[in-house]
Amino acid sequence: MPTPIDLQLPHFEDAAIVIDAHANEPSWDGAPVVEDWVVYWPAPDGTPEVHARTRMLTDERGIYVFYEVIDPEPERIRARITKRDQVWGDDLVGIYLDPAGKAQRAYLFFVNPLGCQADATRLAGEDDEFSWDGQWESAGRLTDEGYEVEFFIPWSTVRHPADMTTLGISLLRSTGRSGERAGWPRRDPEVSGILVQEYLVGGPGEIGRHRGLQVVPSLTAGWTDTGPDASRLSWNGLAPGLTLRYDPSPALTLLATANPDFSQVESDRAQVDVNSRHALYFEEKRPFFLEGREWFNTEYQSLVYTRSMTQPRYGARATVEAGDWQVAALHVLDSAPQGSVSEGDGWDDEDLLDGATTRSALDTVVRARRATSGDGFVGAIYSDKQLVGGAWNRVGGFDGRARLSDSTTGAASLLYAATTYADGELRTAPAGQASLRYERKDNNAWIWGGVQPDDFMAENGYVIFTDWLGGEFGAEHIFYPKSPRVPHLSFQPMSIATFWRPSDGSLRDFFYEAELEARFSNNMNVGMELIQATEIFQGTNLSYRQVKVFANGSPTRWLVLRGGVQAGEGPHYESLTIGNQVGARVGAQVPLKRVRFGQDLDYERLVEPGGDAYYSGIVSRSRVEVYATRDLWVRTIYDRDSFDGDHAVSLLGAWQTGPARAVYVGGSLGQDAEDVTSWQVFAKASWVFQL
Repeated sequence: MPTPIDLQLPHFEDAAIVIDAHANEPSWDGAPVVEDWVVYWPAPDGTPEVHARTRMLTDERGIYVFYEVIDPEPERIRARITKRDQVWGDDLVGIYLDPAGKAQRAYLFFVNPLGCQADATRLAGEDDEFSWDGQWESAGRLTDEGYEVEFFIPWSTVRHPADMTTLGISLLRSTGRSGERAGWPRRDPEVSGILVQEYLVGGPGEIGRHRGLQVVPSLTAGWTDTGPDASRLSWNGLAPGLTLRYDPSPALTLLATANPDFSQVESDRAQVDVNSRHALYFEEKRPFFLEGREWFNTEYQSLVYTRSMTQPRYGARATVEAGDWQVAALHVLDSAPQGSVSEGDGWDDEDLLDGATTRSALDTVVRARRATSGDGFVGAIYSDKQLVGGAWNRVGGFDGRARLSDSTTGAASLLYAATTYADGELRTAPAGQASLRYERKDNNAWIWGGVQPDDFMAENGYVIFTDWLGGEFGAEHIFYPKSPRVPHLSFQPMSIATFWRPSDGSLRDFFYEAELEARFSNNMNVGMELIQATEIFQGTNLSYRQVKVFANGSPTRWLVLRGGVQAGEGPHYESLTIGNQVGARVGAQVPLKRVRFGQDLDYERLVEPGGDAYYSGIVSRSRVEVYATRDLWVRTIYDRDSFDGDHAVSLLGAWQTGPARAVYVGGSLGQDAEDVTSWQVFAKASWVFQL
């Protein structure tokens, strides 16, 4: 559980600090120094190879953090100029900041030695979510002994109670050349979770209420080879948009948007889209959907998948955080809804179309959570997707999570769905699942089970499997060799998932996996995975075996690697047969100080028993980024898909001083297998005005 300690951060009305990586202002003189760091990865409870001293203080505007890092090998420090959330592989310092001090949600702020930023949110029991972007300041500089970093986080950037008597704090530092991570306070390897181990330090107390209206106008211009871009309401390709944010109190945030700019400035990662049993999953990157997004997460798969809302005309959001309660609501008018991602009997074109016209959809989601003891919670969710003048889908239910001991957590959910179709048919079904997880220094184990009948649909979510009853269990053992070259080994002897059909009890799917992974002192991890699977698809038994080998990391300052190869058998879903399959996924980056070269390749080949190939091809992405500063950069991407013969090149220039404070100019040129050429050009400008 969070531990209160006798540490009061100095508080000023105005600290008068300039963020320049020099802690030379008088306000810093009385700030307490934190320097008792403990390594938590790759082997816990070691002495850090790099020493760091950290100071913190607050004023009425926000919290200030200063790091002084002393490195015995300063020439090996890794630091590059890059845009937000692209600092991985560098040396880093950061903080988990929990303004409420309740171990339910924290904000993560990372800075590299040159002041480049990464930020995220984390809910208890979940991973860091880097889609969130906040407005904050940072600066960094290299020194003869290491580096110094200074950053400032405004209270207006993070959600906080009116009276911050205590703050939850967890500091962290990472060394790029080895991947070593150290933290303060010490992370007990026998306790699962980060937030429950944060320190509660004395906060600034009551902060003046942040009131005001934030206005974010945007203007986009887009033209293609077929004419002006028609994906939004526009006039000859020019499309204005407006987003309003109002915070009447620290507990309440209201957002509204009209004709919003949801253009994908960052392209989706290219994926192999042949012989796929399920719809591809794409990460959310659109700003309007990201504020308070974490509260929509549930213990039941992805019930809220906002990428299913493809062309909103307007949207509204509200988030309430009061005491132990968090409530989030979202409403969107989508002019181009998509069909179901589920492999069951979801909506198709007959449901979506009104004659030759696609029906618009009204999407509404309401989520409520109440914090319980430790980092647990109980919650409720309601999701409604209404095709205008047509079918609808409604899902409601409850979920929760509880800490049973330092190392054991449990979670459960119970839901009910009702769906209508174009012919007026109504289908209803309950669904639910429960899990138990045990995590300690040397051993992890988990068990999960549930049921989802064929008639359970969640059209606002990414719920791909239907008609199943079953679950998964697995175990992992972790070794910490004395060898300095291999400090971490993990062995997962089994992860077994079995699913049956509730209607007749027949087998639906079976998966067995075993994995061995080693972590090396040069910031590389290498592993191998064995898979035995049986899928009952369209009444046919598809059984196959595969072996996968993978490697990830940054063995030198000039190279970042990720990838793997697989070989064995694989199913071909169209012919319902098993073939011989080989595949490879390779990604490499050469990150210089201001230039970054990248190459990603996905190769897959499936050969039928007679020797002919069902399919064979490569999806490739080449990428070059050049940075004048961390705010001013240009990027070019070349994509090629040999499966369908498409290839395209795109160019993007950006001046990006913060979230929604940016100007983009770009375009692309492509050609398909029939040598048909297509092109587009676009520009976007947006800014933030505080009234």
